[in-house]
Amino acid sequence: PAAAARPPRKSPSTGSSGGGGNGRDAKKAKCLFLGGLRFATDDASLETDIRAFFKREAIELASLHVVADRQLAYAEFASEAVAAAALEQCRGKRIRNVDVRFDTARLLPAEMLGGKPKGKKPRAPRAKPPAAAAETAADASETKREPAPAPAPEA
Repeated sequence: PAAAARPPRKSPSTGSSGGGGNGRDAKKAKCLFLGGLRFATDDASLETDIRAFFKREAIELASLHVVADRQLAYAEFASEAVAAAALEQCRGKRIRNVDVRFDTARLLPAEMLGGKPKGKKPRAPRAKPPAAAAETAADASETKREPAPAPAPEA
């Protein structure tokens, strides 16, 4: 069964309430979220496939952020109008015979906003508190003690 076409979602950042917009809202308005990218094995191959798809569709990307292990990507375009047109043109299309979810971006990764990438930092081993270290040392010294020599038998 063919999937029904969904109406485009309105971006919450396009409203005029709440004063002027910020850089995040402007960046989000130019970005699309691509989800369900189950065919990729790594970021580089997924990026190649997505760029080839947009090239075939004659849509020019400004930038692309790929997270293959989470099966998603964020595509940034030159303007909000280009992003909206790309969304309409790409909805319901497939990349490598996989149905891909195209939608407006709600959240953007820190790397796209000029921040530091979020990654797991190696943790240093925890130091024992001084009291625990002292107890461990006392336990170790007790176990290393040799029993006192037996008294010599009297003759």
